[in-house]
Amino acid sequence: MAEMVVWYLINFALNRLEIMFKFIILISICLLVSTRQYYRPWLNSQISKLREAIQAWKIEQKRQTAEGDRHQRAELLIQQAKSAIAQDNYNPFNIDLLLTAIQYNQESYSLVNKVSCLQAIDNIQIEIDRRHQFQTIFNIANTYFHLKQFRQALDNFLLAQELYSPQRLVQTIAECREQTHSEDIYLQSIAEAKTLSYAGKFRDALRIVNDAVAKFPNPSGETLQFKLGRIIAAKEQINLGEIE
Repeated sequence: MAEMVVWYLINFALNRLEIMFKFIILISICLLVSTRQYYRPWLNSQISKLREAIQAWKIEQKRQTAEGDRHQRAELLIQQAKSAIAQDNYNPFNIDLLLTAIQYNQESYSLVNKVSCLQAIDNIQIEIDRRHQFQTIFNIANTYFHLKQFRQALDNFLLAQELYSPQRLVQTIAECREQTHSEDIYLQSIAEAKTLSYAGKFRDALRIVNDAVAKFPNPSGETLQFKLGRIIAAKEQINLGEIE
């Protein structure tokens, strides 16, 4: 009867208690019944099962720890992405911090597959595309500006301002508006000079062009200046030949 009670208690302990408690109980039982030869096969079997259970428990603990570390790393990357965006200051001339934020979100998504990371990437990409559009228009306007074609430059600067209005652009537009008045006077002078040249009045035309270019230096005016000078020189050469 006593042996049956012991057997029952052993099985109860092995089935109900946590792994570490099982291990302690089995060791204790081993010491108590080591003199009983017929218990040893059963104890060896139970110890083998316990070892397997402990190994499985260790593997599960490692998996849970790795899972927790992965989620922690993913959350840190999301926070770094938000920090990069916060530092961006909505500057349309630069996308470096936005690209950094996309990289952080991509790394975070690779760890935990959060849909919010993909949504964040989409939103950032929309902003990047908008800035690329702004930069393209701004660069076109800037090219016209350096060519002293201020009317076309102003039109494009105003188009860029519909997307963003940084202080740099506001100042450039103000400068461009001032220059358009001088450009208008210049264009009127060039138109008048061309009319005179069509009428054969090349010297009068050149005089007007010289005055226009002096007040408003412009490549197109300088080209016309050069052409009129060559025409006048050629005509003088012809006239000189007729005299001779």
